[in-house]
Amino acid sequence: MKIFPRSSLLLLAYISLLTCGSLDNFESGAGGVNADPDPSLYFSRHADKTYRAAVLTFTSREGIAFFDAFVSDEVIRRLSVVKNLVLVERTRIDLVLQEHAISQSGIIRVKDAPRLGTLLAVDLLVEGTYVYKDEAIFVRGRTVDAATGKVAHVFAFQLPYRAAKAKAPAEESLKADKGCEGAQRPVLLALNDLSTPAAVENAVDRAVELPWKKPCGRIHVKVCSDFAHTNLFPRRYHEFLARTLESMEDPGEEYYTVREIFEYFAHDGSISEFEWAAAREIMKRGWHQFYLKYFFKPERYVEAVMHRRILDLLELARDGQIGRPYALTEHRIGRDLLVNAMDRKSEKGIALSLFLLRSLRRPALAPVKEAKLFFDVIKDCYEDTVTPEYRKESMDLLIGFMKSRPPDRDSADELWSFLYRLEEKSHEKPAPYIPHLAYDPADLQRMYAELGEYLCPCLKNDRASHADEIGEYLRRYGVACP
Repeated sequence: MKIFPRSSLLLLAYISLLTCGSLDNFESGAGGVNADPDPSLYFSRHADKTYRAAVLTFTSREGIAFFDAFVSDEVIRRLSVVKNLVLVERTRIDLVLQEHAISQSGIIRVKDAPRLGTLLAVDLLVEGTYVYKDEAIFVRGRTVDAATGKVAHVFAFQLPYRAAKAKAPAEESLKADKGCEGAQRPVLLALNDLSTPAAVENAVDRAVELPWKKPCGRIHVKVCSDFAHTNLFPRRYHEFLARTLESMEDPGEEYYTVREIFEYFAHDGSISEFEWAAAREIMKRGWHQFYLKYFFKPERYVEAVMHRRILDLLELARDGQIGRPYALTEHRIGRDLLVNAMDRKSEKGIALSLFLLRSLRRPALAPVKEAKLFFDVIKDCYEDTVTPEYRKESMDLLIGFMKSRPPDRDSADELWSFLYRLEEKSHEKPAPYIPHLAYDPADLQRMYAELGEYLCPCLKNDRASHADEIGEYLRRYGVACP
C-alpha cells in the first residue's frame, strides 16, 4: 500500500511528459501536472458566462519568430469552437500594442494586464511561449484575468513539426564575391536551409561572425533579403544590425549599408521601438531624407506611433541634435518629412501632414523655401480631402498661417490664386466616379472675411493682370482695402 501513491505520481508524471514534453523546456509556472491539454477546457468549465478574450502572439524562448503565427493561430483555432467566448481580431490587438508601445514578449507584465484589458475591452488575455525540440513544438500558455493580472488557468500541448531538410547546394552554386570565398561560403551554405529554428540559429551564427564591412560584408545584403523573404527576424541578428549602426563613425559615408538595414527593419510593416531608437541615432549623426520613407508609412503603421516619431524628430531638431557638421532646423526636418514621407494620396496621409504642420513652431516664419512648401501642403490638404474634419482643420491652419505673416505681394498672389480656384471649383460639377467633398460657400466667406486685408497688395501689384477682377471679388465679399 505504501508503493501505490508513489506509483500514481510516477504515472501522472509520465503522462504529463507524453503530453507536454520535458518540463525543463518551458516557462516555470506555465505548466506542470495541473496544466490542461487544451486552452478551451477552462471556458467549458465556466460555460455559465460569456467572455471576451484576446489571444496575444505566442513567442519563442529562443528569440526567433519562426512559429509565432503558426502557434498563435493554433491557439485561436482551438478557442474558436467555444460557444461562450468572443475573440478579438488579431489586427486590432497588434494596432493597440503598437499605438500604446506595449511590446509582446510572450508574457505580458502583471501591471500591463489591466491597461491592455481596458484598451481591448476584454475580460481575459491568452498568452504564452513555445519551444521547438525533437521535431515537435511544445506550447505553454496561460489565461490571465485582465482586471487583476492574475493567472486564472494554464495549459500545455505539443504540435508535431518535421521540416524538410534542404539539399546541400552544389559548390559552384555558392556565388561568393571574388576574394571572399572563405568568409562567405559558410554563410551561403547556412542560408540554404532555414527550415527550422536550429537552422536559422546556425545561419545567424555564421552571419554575425562576418562584420558588415567592404568587401566581404556585402554578403549581409543577401542575409537580410533571405530573412525578410521568409519573414524571419531573429533577435540576435537584429542586435548585430544595431551594433553595426552604432559602430559607424560617419553614417553619411555608409549610406547603402544604412539603407539595407532600414529596409530590413521595415519589411515586416512594424517598426519596433528598438529599431526606431537605432534609426534615430543614425539620423542624428548622418541625416538623409531618403531614410524617412522606411519609418513613416500611413498605410502600414499606426497613426499614434508615427505621431510620436514626428514629435521625437522635431524635438531633436529644436535641441540642435540632428545634422553634422551643422544642425538642421525643425523647419528643414518638417520639409523633408512632408516631401519624402507624407503621401497625401490617402486620408491617412493628409491627417499625418496636418498633424506635422500643427506640431511645427511658427511655420509661417520659416525660410521662404520651407514656408512656401508648408502653405502649398495646407492648400492641397484642403482641396484633396474628402473628410469634413480635415477640411476644417486645413482652413484653420491656412488662416492662422496667413495671419502669422505680414501682408506682401507674393503671398497675396498665392492666396488670391487659391481663393479664385476654389470659387471656380465650387461651380463645377464633379465627376461621379471621383471621391469629392463639395466646397462650402461659407468657407470662402470666412476666408475673405479674415484674410481680406492680405489680398489688398494684389491691387497694387504691377504684375497682377486682373486687378479689376480682384477688386470686384473683394467688394462682393465686403473687403475694404485702404
